[in-house]
Amino acid sequence: MGKESKIYNSLIRVLAFHVRRGNYAYTDILSNALNIDAIERALYDAVRDYHSLCARGLEKGAMEECCPSVEDVQWARKEVDELFEMYDAGPHMYIEFLRLTREIAIKAITESLKVCKGKEGGGSGSQAQ
Repeated sequence: MGKESKIYNSLIRVLAFHVRRGNYAYTDILSNALNIDAIERALYDAVRDYHSLCARGLEKGAMEECCPSVEDVQWARKEVDELFEMYDAGPHMYIEFLRLTREIAIKAITESLKVCKGKEGGGSGSQAQ
């Protein structure tokens, strides 16, 4: 077996926040993209939109309490950069890169079921497994 994949918890929590809001656009792109530019744009847009909604206080009401921490957005940006560094390791990484971004999308959708559970009467918050 090969080296185990890095877990991108902060990026997953940011994407899960968007899914919880009903915005599947980013996870749909990650799940279906066949080119790196689409994936890159989706990931950076997801982090930027999270920052606009949460860190700047634009998300009001119940979802305001669901926002990942400001540290999560900083870590998510670093994780996106790390993800693209892996891809830059060579063209042989293309398939692995696509597989990994699909895995991140699936984990984000799963994680969205747990986001805010602590605020809604159960669970323990938004910690990715």
